[in-house]
Amino acid sequence: MLDPYMEPLRLPEGRLAIKPARATFSAPGSSSGYERFVRSEKLRELLRRRKYNCFAVRVDLLIVEEEPSSTLTTMLPPSDLHSHLGDLLSGGEHTDVEFRVGDETFAAHRLLLGARSPVFKAELLLRPGPDKHELAATTMVVQIDDVELRVFKAMLSFMYTDTWPEMGSEEEPAMSQRLLVAADRYGLQRLKLMCEYRLSSLIDGNSVEDILHLAEKHQCAALKEACFDFIGSTASLVPARERLLQVRETEKLQFDRLVSLCPTITKDQISNVLEHDYSRESVRAIDIILDIE
Repeated sequence: MLDPYMEPLRLPEGRLAIKPARATFSAPGSSSGYERFVRSEKLRELLRRRKYNCFAVRVDLLIVEEEPSSTLTTMLPPSDLHSHLGDLLSGGEHTDVEFRVGDETFAAHRLLLGARSPVFKAELLLRPGPDKHELAATTMVVQIDDVELRVFKAMLSFMYTDTWPEMGSEEEPAMSQRLLVAADRYGLQRLKLMCEYRLSSLIDGNSVEDILHLAEKHQCAALKEACFDFIGSTASLVPARERLLQVRETEKLQFDRLVSLCPTITKDQISNVLEHDYSRESVRAIDIILDIE
């Protein structure tokens, strides 16, 4: 209740006509009403008995955000699951499958490989043969002939650790291409995307044709686009464009081979990319729409 001076109304004995009240709303979804602020009957009585019929509602809202303890936060280390699974592979304990690749043998765990790769799941866990109890007591031997030794070793490391395999910078271009083929063969989509990402940064005038062929064969749309970005880019990439222009003009058989290797790419599309005037653009802006399915 307010007096004529718009101050809180006090009764003759000095106390406020309506006592201030405090409420704590801590639970999510708790009611925003609070029945003990003032009863409606009391408010009507005060308005009826006194000539002052003005009242105001004052709300002091204090919001307390509880932050997690910094001590607790520092106690939570990053996940080291990849490290433990890597130790499981290198330790060779409780393995139940051996892969023979070239002159080497790799011991591994069928369940883990089956969980990571749909191809390994079908080959190691679902194919007809001994019942599961008999199978658990034996070590399966698998001959690998379609993947190079070092590529298979790198792929196996990724399947256990989910991290990019260690390799030297000099071997990375060739290894990334071979790993992409293996990843596609065994249904390792994350590894395949990682290979695409690596290769997209390794494209140069000498490798663009091979990488474009690889991208087409294994349905890598983003990598294919990166190749066309490279072909149609600005001054620093002119040698690569000139090389392909030369191929188109003077080496018809090789140009036709490139087109035949990439059936979703037509000669006109390649020609349009090569002939587009990028010298007027400070930033790459390929305005060719490729009909890639």
